[in-house]
Amino acid sequence: MNQLALFQPAHLLLAQLHSCLARMEIPQAISCLKEYEQCWGDIGLNWEFDFLRFWTGCGTPADLDQGWSLWQSLQREGFWPKVPLSVRLGVQTSYFQTLLLGRDDTRSRTPGGRSVGYLYLLAGHLSSALETLSKEVEEFGDPLPHLYRGNVYFLLGDAPAARASYRDSLLAGLQEADFREIVDDEVREALREAEDPAWAIIEACIQRLFPVTRLSSDSMDAFLEANRWFTTSDDRKFPGPIHQFYACLVLSESRKVVPEDVVLKARLHMRFLSGRLHRRYMDSVETKPKA
Repeated sequence: MNQLALFQPAHLLLAQLHSCLARMEIPQAISCLKEYEQCWGDIGLNWEFDFLRFWTGCGTPADLDQGWSLWQSLQREGFWPKVPLSVRLGVQTSYFQTLLLGRDDTRSRTPGGRSVGYLYLLAGHLSSALETLSKEVEEFGDPLPHLYRGNVYFLLGDAPAARASYRDSLLAGLQEADFREIVDDEVREALREAEDPAWAIIEACIQRLFPVTRLSSDSMDAFLEANRWFTTSDDRKFPGPIHQFYACLVLSESRKVVPEDVVLKARLHMRFLSGRLHRRYMDSVETKPKA
């Protein structure tokens, strides 16, 4: 007799159980587990009991904040890392889809300050995530909504928009610890490998990994007005060196519409801020193919 055939029903039952758990169909999963136990005992099981015990022992969240707290509690459970990734991702999608079901509140953040757009992203509702995160970006100056919006764009296949959003998250002060949240592998690794994490955005711009804003003749005056520190010594409100360097990059990269003396001044200021990055930028300009 084919010994493998004896175990095939167990594999089928286990696959069915995991499928029910991934879809958060708890009653069906309990039935599958009972059927499995009747045939095979606890052979091949190591986290399924704890998983069901967790979900049957917790109540239904009253709102999104409670729902998020419950999700965090799940992440801290000792059995969670043992759950196969495919099941974990399925649980994540199913859980947040249920949590957000029928929501009619248009606020971009919960009363507890949780990003609703991020919850939509976890639920796989990318269009709702993009709309809500764009609203959050306009309402708040935090870096994470920019990052999450970048992830949405990336998942939608719009790499240029994704990288512009990642750039904006760094300009808004994204911390090195949050680099791991970026789903674009190339961007995430480039930021991790930067010589100085604080200057990672500038390195990425010089590498042409991030787009640098290009000014038009119509937008140049408004840009210079917003960056008066560059044109006058009367305005003492200087931004930080990262923002100064990026503004100089914008002016230099917009040289088709920016006067030559302004471009030269911007490049000299880059050298003042960081000789290393100024040299790298000038090397990139010299080797960049002409349009």
